[in-house]
Amino acid sequence: MSFGLIIEADVREEIRQVGDWYETQEAGVGGRFAVVLDEYLQKIALDPSRYPKAGPTTYKTKIIGWPYSIFFTILEENHVVKIVAVWQGNQDPAKLQQRLK
Repeated sequence: MSFGLIIEADVREEIRQVGDWYETQEAGVGGRFAVVLDEYLQKIALDPSRYPKAGPTTYKTKIIGWPYSIFFTILEENHVVKIVAVWQGNQDPAKLQQRLK
């Protein structure tokens, strides 16, 4: 049985901005990013604990072919995965650490 997914509003907005930016670079790329991201989210929901830990309660997976990683926590008691960041690798790591607290 797969886990439910929670993607908070600020993360959804960041994802939208990434897709919009890719679309300004080349038509269709934002849509391709959205499809790949959705595939990763579905894989996470199927077996979230298979991914490596990025902190005491946070897990991470790199999106192959894109400069982004997905950071998430597992809320076992609710059978839910909470997406806390879709993070570009060249962003300030201190900002990511604040988000993961």
